[in-house]
Order: sequence, then C-alpha cells, then structure tokens
Amino acid sequence: LAADPEVVLTGSERPEQPWSHQPDAAVFAPWRAARGLAATRRGAYYRLDGDLIARAGPRIGLGVQAVCEVLERERRRAPSVSPQRP
Repeated sequence: LAADPEVVLTGSERPEQPWSHQPDAAVFAPWRAARGLAATRRGAYYRLDGDLIARAGPRIGLGVQAVCEVLERERRRAPSVSPQRP
C-alpha cells in the first residue's frame, strides 16, 4: 500500500478475453477499501488471463502483451494521480 499503485492486476481462470477492466470484482474489495490509493481513485482494477501471465510457455508473450495493453489504456485514460516521487 505504501507504493500507492496506480493500477492493480490479478490473474483469472478461464477469462473470455486476455484482460478485462473489472473495478467492481469481488477480488478487488480489499484494494477498494484503501480509498486513498491511486488505483482506487482511478478505478484501475484489471483481471488478466492467469495462464498467460503465470505460466512460462509459448503464450507468455501474449501475457506480456495483455499487461502492456492494460498499462497503455490507463496511461491514455487519465493523467497520473500519484504524487511525484523524487
């Protein structure tokens, strides 16, 4: 929590797509309780295909692509809300 993440990602079993924006998913409830977090203020909670991001195999590149797509989406969606760090 001290790092004040702007985006929170988690793996998911059997997703319909490589990633999805799910700010209201139950898995993120503990994060949402920390109302001061940048991710909470942004609603930046995402579920990723757990097989793509957690298993070393030929599809790991698809997992990296999913992470990059989410982060790029957030970069374009809103300016940073975290304080500037030295």
